[in-house]
Amino acid sequence: MTTLTTEVRQPMGLPREAGVVSARAPAAAAAAGTMSAGDVFRILVQRIFLILLVWFLGSAITVGVTLITKRYFPLWTGEALIKVESPTPANPFDPWAREVSRDAVERNIADQANLIRDTELLRKALTGQVIRTDTDWFKQFNDDVDAALKDLHDNLSSAGVRGTSLLRVGMATRNPKDAPKIVNRIVEVYMEIVTEASRAMYSEEASAFKREVETREADLEKINEDLARLEREGDIPGMLTDAPTVTVRLRSLQEEAVQRESELDLLRARWQAYGRMSPEEVQSSVELTQRVEADPKIAALSRHVRDLMERRETLSIRLGPKHREIQELEKQLTVAEDELASLRQLRLEEERKALTESYNQAYHAALRATADLKESLEEATQMQLDLDRKRQRYDLMVANRDKLERERDKYDEAHAHYLMVSRTKEPVRIYVYRRASTPLEPSRPRTAMWILLGVGVSLVAAIGLALGLNLLDTSLRTPRDVIRHAGLPLLGTVPVLDDEEAAVEDIETAARLTPHSLVAECFRQIRANLLFSAPLEQQRTILVSSASPSDGKTCVAINLGVTLAQGGRRILLVDANFRRPSLHKAFGLPNQRGLSNLLVGQGRLGDFAANTDLPNLDVLVAGPCPPNPAELLASSYVREALAKAVEDYDQVIVDGPPVLLVSDAAVLGAMVDGVILVCRARSSRGMVQRAKTQFGLVNARLIGAVLNAVETTRGGYFRKYYRAFYDYQEREEEAEEARADIDVLPAASTTAEQDHLDGSESDAALSEFLRSQADEPGDAGPIVLDDAGEDASPQEGGASDEDDDRPKPDDT
Repeated sequence: MTTLTTEVRQPMGLPREAGVVSARAPAAAAAAGTMSAGDVFRILVQRIFLILLVWFLGSAITVGVTLITKRYFPLWTGEALIKVESPTPANPFDPWAREVSRDAVERNIADQANLIRDTELLRKALTGQVIRTDTDWFKQFNDDVDAALKDLHDNLSSAGVRGTSLLRVGMATRNPKDAPKIVNRIVEVYMEIVTEASRAMYSEEASAFKREVETREADLEKINEDLARLEREGDIPGMLTDAPTVTVRLRSLQEEAVQRESELDLLRARWQAYGRMSPEEVQSSVELTQRVEADPKIAALSRHVRDLMERRETLSIRLGPKHREIQELEKQLTVAEDELASLRQLRLEEERKALTESYNQAYHAALRATADLKESLEEATQMQLDLDRKRQRYDLMVANRDKLERERDKYDEAHAHYLMVSRTKEPVRIYVYRRASTPLEPSRPRTAMWILLGVGVSLVAAIGLALGLNLLDTSLRTPRDVIRHAGLPLLGTVPVLDDEEAAVEDIETAARLTPHSLVAECFRQIRANLLFSAPLEQQRTILVSSASPSDGKTCVAINLGVTLAQGGRRILLVDANFRRPSLHKAFGLPNQRGLSNLLVGQGRLGDFAANTDLPNLDVLVAGPCPPNPAELLASSYVREALAKAVEDYDQVIVDGPPVLLVSDAAVLGAMVDGVILVCRARSSRGMVQRAKTQFGLVNARLIGAVLNAVETTRGGYFRKYYRAFYDYQEREEEAEEARADIDVLPAASTTAEQDHLDGSESDAALSEFLRSQADEPGDAGPIVLDDAGEDASPQEGGASDEDDDRPKPDDT
């Protein structure tokens, strides 16, 4: 029966998001980053002997080459300095304008440096007797000028001195007296060539400027003739001084045209307005009304109407409004008003038509006058354009004449300047600043510089070789490699058994038979990291797999199950590797009946689970190998069997096959709560990454990785903890013996009882135990990992390889 309460039990098939880390998740940014300073230091410590060997060999070779060169192959350098003040000659007309830009000087120095190494210049220097007869350097070529020329071209140096206007010319020879002779001869030939070339160049420039002057004078003569002809053809002086009549007339016509356009617009508007006027607008027109009222007939009829109205008013007062005479007057008044209204309407229409016709005639007359005016305006405009073209041509010819005169004067001045320079003794401002002299000490080798440079280069090469070898190594060697390259949390590491000092016969039995060994402590550390990585309900069923065979997955599964059982939990170890079962060999059990029989329904779990020498650990062996292992593991019977197992046990540890060889591991990874991936040190990173990817394809949850068979190399993970761990164990045993002798405390319990509590208080006690060990300042027991996967255990109290085997008195 399980020791856990029913409240913490969870059914199988937990959601994938509840896992510690998804197999599909990318590695952390820190894991995928570049090499840190701690990594570099670790690599340098691991390969310190290689670095020292390469450094020593490189330094020895450097010292040897330097001494041999100084003894048998020294070189003596002769140098001369040439000062280049300006790339142009001095201006005799402006003696103060001698400053030129820094860039111009540097470009000219570079040109002169290339000129010194010109093949023809060097060949001319070799024709002199100074080099041929007075130097041992030339004699070594047996009068072969071409060979000497090639050697001279390769060894002669010419370059500017930075920040100055000096040009350094130098050469190194075996004889200290040859170098200054060769350099001085080359400088003399260079100065001769530069002087002659400059003089010829300036003479040619003077001739070219003279031709330019003659060309400008010919152009000036032609322009003056054209100006004279243009002045004869038109009154150019009058045009330039007084306002021409054409311009005045053009302005007058333009103003008159504007005025005529305004009158035309007014006449057209009035003509169109009276022509489209409605009867209501005619009645309300003031102008038409005034013209109609001025008509004599309408005026007489209006007076007759007013008389009748006055007479009616008078009689109405005297006779009354209904008198016969009053009524007769009313009739006469009505007839007169009707006649007046009709006459007014007739006269209004006649006046409207008359005004319309009048404005029409006036508009057309003004239109004809405007057309005549436009013809005159166009004629005056054309005359003005002709006048402007003549004036523009005249101004352009005058401007060209002035330009040619300036150019002629400029070229004439330049011709005189270059002619004067070409006749001087030094046409350019380049002269020998210092001739080469016999050197006092050899220029090669520079002993101190060569040795220091060789030692430094050897050290850099040694370090680079060490780092390069580490970068080219694609295997997993350290816990940091697992985190960085595989992107998996590290549950713990297991050292290689060859480095173990305790008598561990088989690593699979380390946790059971040698609990005091460092290997057993490493498995207990893996157990502790597993317990604190996630709640128990998220790791009820755990698959232990690897990328390839012989990675140590079975030994990890066995020792993990043993340590969990020693901690007080009911553990079931299941061998799911039908193709190569191993659990029955480790525990000495028969393999005739096991998991395969359970999956095909030949019994219940209790019928096949075998007890071991540990009270809390049961083992379910693989049983006979079925003909179809992958199909059998992919069936629903596996889920039912695991669900039944977690009802009877606290945790189920499944030892599966390698995931890259067969598909059984991937099938199981999709069914369990989590997967532990075992990686063997020096195994390929690519295999581990492919194994992670394979589990990711089935959406399995990877709890973490275990690095197996880690070697104790210099700077390695376990080297500095072996002696400290066993020294700590010896001190603990001596203290127990002392307590037993004086009978102060009860008899000490076994190491297993001290390290692991019983099942009733396993979880809380184990947590308190691990925290107390981590807080112990002098404790070098379990290895504590930081977030980068490196050892973060306290250094005080830990023994290194060089420490004495015996404990110190104060530690005891």
